[in-house]
Amino acid sequence: MGESEAIDFEEMLQYLQLAWEAHWYHTKPGHERFRRHDGATPFFVHGQWASATIMHEPLLPLELRWLGWRVLVLHDVREDTDLPIPEWVPQEVVSLVEEMTFATTQEGMERIWERSPEAQLLTCYDKASVLQDATWMEQRPPEYRRAYKGYALRLATLARERYGDLNICRIIQAVCQMV
Repeated sequence: MGESEAIDFEEMLQYLQLAWEAHWYHTKPGHERFRRHDGATPFFVHGQWASATIMHEPLLPLELRWLGWRVLVLHDVREDTDLPIPEWVPQEVVSLVEEMTFATTQEGMERIWERSPEAQLLTCYDKASVLQDATWMEQRPPEYRRAYKGYALRLATLARERYGDLNICRIIQAVCQMV
């Protein structure tokens, strides 16, 4: 079986449908359907960006990219929606979604270091996406912006040490210079 056969396109569609339905029909009170930075970008796009970006990492094995794609598509479902993750989703995916789920951003910044290397890697993709729409950070104190950028850069440093000079590490460095 070739590497391209390891990706199940029908399964990809199921994951995208699940994430879209979760964010459109099952948003928790206090959470939004649209990104806060502009009020127009569907929140669902955040997971799509992160998941598409990991699939473009030639230094990561395809198996890790495929696992990461599934996790990143769903990573905010538990946090922002009340839709349970269905039983057809493999436990490995559910476990990593749980490792990436925190009650607050501050909790995530403090506790991600206790989580698996895979959860830390996938959090790089999440945070790179968040930093790209960082207009929301302009309303935060400079100390918060420095702390958030430091958090993202620390994640990128760990990812580079473990997995090599990944594109996501470069993206985080570049975006952190701009925000």
